[in-house]
Amino acid sequence: MTKRELLSFYRNSLPSPDKTGRYHPQIISYAVRMAYEQLLYDMYLINPKNLDEYVVTLTDLAVIDADRDYVSITKSYIKLPGKASGVRSVYSAELPDLLSDIEDTYFFPMTLQEYKQASGSDMWGGGQAVGYAVSQDKVYLHNLPADWDYLSGSVHVDIVQSFEEYDLDDEIVVPHGQAERMTELVVGYLSKIPPKNLLNNNSDNG
Repeated sequence: MTKRELLSFYRNSLPSPDKTGRYHPQIISYAVRMAYEQLLYDMYLINPKNLDEYVVTLTDLAVIDADRDYVSITKSYIKLPGKASGVRSVYSAELPDLLSDIEDTYFFPMTLQEYKQASGSDMWGGGQAVGYAVSQDKVYLHNLPADWDYLSGSVHVDIVQSFEEYDLDDEIVVPHGQAERMTELVVGYLSKIPPKNLLNNNSDNG
């Protein structure tokens, strides 16, 4: 179903917090977002490959030529364990000297600490391997070739994007067999919000 349909389902099916009002749409959206992202987080803990279906690719990102080369991440992503968090992979088709028998060359993940230690040295990923480290809105690149074309070269970044990044008419895939669990989570998040913040007393007043 679409994001719009999912939000509508919960808004219309959940009981009113009291007789005077309804859940505010923004509160419903918050609870659904938290529940959805928790389900994906749990799936990752079981097996990171479970999230392959939920990857969104940010294509043709330009590399910024700076003291530390980087690409800007244009969408928010779900925070996950591991070095790269919700950034699942970083790669480019424009490094012909690297693994030339494979269409895309994938970079290897690093923590920000590893990246800082490696800057200006070859202690990480010697030779032609390119590494990357993730911050809130940037992917820093380590060991990018000296002849990289900053004008036409580009990088692709796969992320598990956050619920809020989906448009209302985008399809939302609830993990198979997890609809009941998601409803439990939505109700659980709503129960933690003070009642005065739950109400939309003007929702039916036109």
